[in-house]
Formats: sequence, C-alpha cells, structure tokens
Amino acid sequence: MALQEGDVLPEHGDGDGVDGISDLPDELLLKVLACLGSAREAARTGVLSSRWCGLWTRLSEYTFRDVKPEAVEAALANVTLPALDRLDIEVLLNEWWDWDPVDRAASLLRAAARLSIESVSVVLEYQMGVEVPAIVLPCFDRTSSLILNSYNVPFAPPRGGEFSRLERLELTTGCNIFAALLPNCPRLRVLRIHGCQALEVTVHSATLEELAVECASCSGIRRIDVDTPQLKEANLELNRQLSRWFDVSFSAPKVEKHSWKFTNLECHGDGIPLEVLLGCSLKYGIRTLRLEARMLQFGLQYPNRSLAQEIARLPMADFSVLEVAVHTQGHYFGSLLLHLLQIPPAIQKLELFIYQLQVEEDIWCPGEDCPCQQLIVWKNETIFLSDLKEVHISYLPARGDEEVDFLKLLFRCAPGLKRLDVAVDDKLHEEIRSIYGENPHAKCDVRSCSW
Repeated sequence: MALQEGDVLPEHGDGDGVDGISDLPDELLLKVLACLGSAREAARTGVLSSRWCGLWTRLSEYTFRDVKPEAVEAALANVTLPALDRLDIEVLLNEWWDWDPVDRAASLLRAAARLSIESVSVVLEYQMGVEVPAIVLPCFDRTSSLILNSYNVPFAPPRGGEFSRLERLELTTGCNIFAALLPNCPRLRVLRIHGCQALEVTVHSATLEELAVECASCSGIRRIDVDTPQLKEANLELNRQLSRWFDVSFSAPKVEKHSWKFTNLECHGDGIPLEVLLGCSLKYGIRTLRLEARMLQFGLQYPNRSLAQEIARLPMADFSVLEVAVHTQGHYFGSLLLHLLQIPPAIQKLELFIYQLQVEEDIWCPGEDCPCQQLIVWKNETIFLSDLKEVHISYLPARGDEEVDFLKLLFRCAPGLKRLDVAVDDKLHEEIRSIYGENPHAKCDVRSCSW
C-alpha cells in the first residue's frame, strides 16, 4: 500500500504496537549485539528502548576502535560478566588529548588485566615522535593469549606476579623485554616478536614450542640469544644490514622446523660486490641454504665482509640443499657460482636460477676491468663436489658459452651426479644435448625456458 499525505508510520514492528525484536530472549539479543563488532555500537542500542539499555555490559567479547583510552577504561568498569572470551582494543595516544598518554595507556592495561579474559589484544598507536618512558605491564594472570602492539612506546616487565595461564604471546615493541618477562610465563608455548630494535633479543624459556621473530629495522641488533629446550618450530627474519658485531646463539635440540632469513646484506663474493638475501631452513631433517644475490656495480662501494663470512654467521651448517638465484646486472656469473659451490662443500642438491634480463643503461659491468671477467679461469678449474647428486638450472635468458661451460664444470667436478635438468633458450638445446650424450651416467633433460 502506498503512503498518502498525512499517513503516520508505526513506531514499532508491523504496526500492531509490538516490538518483536525486544521480546526475544537475552541470549539472542546478546548475539545480535555481538554481530555489531563494536562495543560502542552495542552500547548505543540502549537508546532503542529500556529493554536494550545496559545489555551490552553482558557481552563476552568487546572490540574498541577509535575510542579514547579513558572511554574504554570506563566501559570496562561496567562489564558485568565474571569472565570474558575476548577483548580487542586499538587506541591512539595523543599528547594533545592528554598531558601524559603513557600513564593513560598504563591505566588502560591495568583495567584490562583486572578482568578475567581468555584472549586480549591491545594496539597502542603513538605518533608524536617524542621519546616516552616505558609502560610497566600489569600481570595478565587469567589470560591465555595476549597480543601487545606498541612500536613507539616501550614496555617494561611487571614488578611482580606471573602470567600463570599465558600460552600465546605476541609483542610488537622496540625494546628487549623478553629476558625479564619470559621467566614469569611458566606455560608459554608460542612467542611472536615484531619490530624489535634492541641491541639484544634474548629468548630463554623451558616451555616454548614455537618462536617467530621479525625485525623490520635491525641494524642495531648485535645478538640473538635463544635457549629453548622444548622448541619445535622457529622462524626468524631480519630485514636490514646487520651489525658487523652481530652474533647468534641458538640452542634448541628438539627443533623440527627452522627458518632464518637475512635481507639487504651487503657483502662480496670472489671480488664482486653483492646485495644479498640470505636464509637457511631445517625441515624434515633436510638443511637448506637459500641465497638471492644481486651483482652490484664494481668500484662504487666495496663491502668489508665476504659472503662466506655472512653464511658462517647462520645458526646452522652442513647443508645438503643449495638454492641460488643470481641477478647478474650484466656481469658474468661463472666465477661467483664456483665460489658459492665451495662454501657448503657437502651439498647433494643444487637449484639455480640465473636472471640476465637487463636493458643497456642498467648494466653495471665495466668490462675487462671487472673481476667477473678477470676470473674467467674458473672454466678450467676443478673442485670436489663428490656429494652432489641432483641439479636443476634455469637460465633467464641464456648468453651462450658461459651456460655451456658451467654444465661441463658440473659434470667434471661431480662424478656422482644422477640427474641434471636445464631450462634454457631453444638455441642452446642441441649443444647441451651433446654434453648429456658424453655423460650417460646421469639422467638429463633440457626444456625451453619462457621469460
């Protein structure tokens, strides 16, 4: 029926004067409030009718976004349930709003810790750029999962008490709080660390089973110290040039899966300056060394440390698999590869990707004066690769002679080679097949490489 001028809409429901939603049981109404995904929106439903007023204080989960810290703290004081499933807070600390934002944040954390909450996540955004004192953490003794994200505001450990139920901890912080905090977490199984810029990261725990460390700006880190007798899985990633004093102590006798990654390293390999992404992993008992190297312009800057020195700083050795990707930037690659193959001498499997896609103005090889051309003698050298059994190579694209010479070197230096696969331009297929014919002891394949 169309509305006519002068018609009045009914205030509730279908016009019979009955509010059908408000007559629902409390359990269903609470589910409706939970679906709103915001504690503020849930509280605002109190304006609908007296039936909804205060109902939000009985929710088991609360999410606060874009709410001032004092308003969040006041809301938590009104919670009526004795135990909560989840609390998720994200607040902005701003000196223009509050003379002491750190004290306000500390008060908010204490208010949360007073409640019995299974899972707590707190993000404190501080954007003023002024150094502030550390927030002393309260003891979340009734929480099993805790996420604290405060990159620009440091944390300090509690002055007493234990995180007696805590099993999962995720911290985004610029300070090394872990040495003092972890002894107060007797049931901790999972630890994730983000953004740490401290001089040392110390993780000692008798119960920890899973560890992840990601440091976006770690040029100041000098030491990572891990002592975790029950650890089964570890993933560590450092994303900046390491200090020359950087050192690793890693004790985890039961670890089953283990991965390290260092990015933006500057070093040299056989006289050629490199920018390197370096990593290693342990999985199903197999130790893998991963390396992605960009060959830099010779003569601009020569790094002090060698590639071999950087590999020696990794917390594992005795690699059986070597995965290498090289961006040549116009350089010859043979000398560098020969150098690499001698660093982990007992490798059994080699995976190699050579990227030579360059435009003229990006080529950084100065010609005959470059070490990559002065060391052409590598073609006639012999190294011992007695353990090498399997090789996979992709040339993107191929130049010609250098790719063929490197295959000859592999057959000469690896008498136990069982399989060799090459992806290369069609123009080299015939010559590579002739090399395969001279080495019938290995199963070989050559295929076209698209790029």
